[in-house]
Amino acid sequence: MGKILEYHIPGLGKIRAELFEYSSKAYELLNKHGHINRMREIEQLGVIRSVYEGVHHPRWEYVMTQLGIIYKLATRDKATGKKLLRGKWGLSRKINFNSNEISGADIIQIWTLLLNAGHLPGTFATEKAILKSLKSDEKLKKRFKKGLPDREIKLYLDKIIKTGDIYKFHKILSFFFLQRYKRDDPELVNLLIDVLKFYCFENSHNEAREKLRHVFKRIRQISYLYLDTRYSHIPVNFDLPTIVINLPDYIDELLDYNSPLSKTLEKLDDFLSVTLYQSGESMRIHSYHVREVMKRIRKNKKIRDNVTDLMKFLVNSKNFEPKYMEWEENSTLRLLLEIPYILSDSAKKVLTFDLEDTMNKNYGITKSLINIQPNPKRNMYTISLSFLPGCKDIYRVKILGKFIKDIIIIEEKLIPEDFFELLTGIFDDSYRNLIL
Repeated sequence: MGKILEYHIPGLGKIRAELFEYSSKAYELLNKHGHINRMREIEQLGVIRSVYEGVHHPRWEYVMTQLGIIYKLATRDKATGKKLLRGKWGLSRKINFNSNEISGADIIQIWTLLLNAGHLPGTFATEKAILKSLKSDEKLKKRFKKGLPDREIKLYLDKIIKTGDIYKFHKILSFFFLQRYKRDDPELVNLLIDVLKFYCFENSHNEAREKLRHVFKRIRQISYLYLDTRYSHIPVNFDLPTIVINLPDYIDELLDYNSPLSKTLEKLDDFLSVTLYQSGESMRIHSYHVREVMKRIRKNKKIRDNVTDLMKFLVNSKNFEPKYMEWEENSTLRLLLEIPYILSDSAKKVLTFDLEDTMNKNYGITKSLINIQPNPKRNMYTISLSFLPGCKDIYRVKILGKFIKDIIIIEEKLIPEDFFELLTGIFDDSYRNLIL
């Protein structure tokens, strides 16, 4: 029998999850190095907690919700004696990692533990600050890369830095942490690194991998939608208890991306992005936290000298605690840019860390904050302008003028020169005119 975990979640009651063979080992390793306690303390929504004070659920609550659902899906239903997910989704299928046969359900539990252990206090805001620091500080980047397991993961980091993908950097941190624990159990750590790489990279197990990722994505989504709507100010709730109680009736719809239920979940996800994760207030505290953490990184010279000091810095939660700021009313302007798929590559090239830094420098870093942030799907970008306390009206007017000019330039850059030729090649004139 594996490690048994229990946790009381409001609305769901007591969640019980039995970890499988290798996820139990992953848990014990993470627990030994303080990651389980950290997840119990880290706010799931990071710095957003300081904006909406009722959003106070810890990351461990999110982890336990996922682990409980995975366990329920992978074990036999007491009433029917059947497993809720049949073999086609691969939860029972064994996948070989260095002569270790690991079931699909065990793999998803390992992913849940390792990926969440990679998050730091402040979550995406903190991780953005570190990512931007790695991009601008070659010595720091070199030192950080020395702490990664292999060349493939180092190239993955380079790609994340280049694209500014703040939603993937916690994966790199998970690899970094695991590498530090090799002295405890090299065989286990190498195995866990391979399982995590199985999530991050394409490989020969492509079909099995995609099925497991598909199940994992949906489990994550219903978990955070339930918790985040329940604790936040959002005037809608996602009724996860009904789904959990009646999983046999809902499981096929949940895993079919074209089902009405799945489409509704995607719409709710987008709604939370606009009203909670990237609200004006959230964007403001996010940009302020990024700036503060980057200052702390610049001041700490030791982390550039050796990996040990860098590790100590990363696991010390005090380095990433949000600093409270009293903001003036109506101090933030937020723009939402919906990006059609045909312009997604253009948006990645235009709406970058470099653009954000240039705008902040041009407007005056003591007067305002610019934050440019996509949602995880990258089909919507949010640009916020926040005036720092004490910024005089005359400066606000000047900054607003610059901001409006920059937004016009951004809009022009988002549409590449060959865009109209591309439309002509794809659509006939009537459809092209309709699109334009």
